[in-house]
Amino acid sequence: MIKGVQCKQCGAIGTFVAQTQRIMMCSCGSQISKEAYILQANDEITLLKTTPFKRKELNEYTKVNISTIKRYLKKYCNIVGNNKSSRYVKNE
Repeated sequence: MIKGVQCKQCGAIGTFVAQTQRIMMCSCGSQISKEAYILQANDEITLLKTTPFKRKELNEYTKVNISTIKRYLKKYCNIVGNNKSSRYVKNE
């Protein structure tokens, strides 16, 4: 299985690279904000994995800096556990 977010325009998986600090760009030229990119990856991981997921798993899936992922997960997910055992569940 290929890790990465699927482009909505061309359908390619895992072809996004950071164009600027806030914009991710696909190889076809379509752009998406980094926040929307992480939220889309969050949706895909919750579909693939029914249990709560770790920050590291999302980092491996998206190749985005861990501190950026942490910032958006605090905003859009519920934290289960604390410190190294913390896992995230998508807000309903």
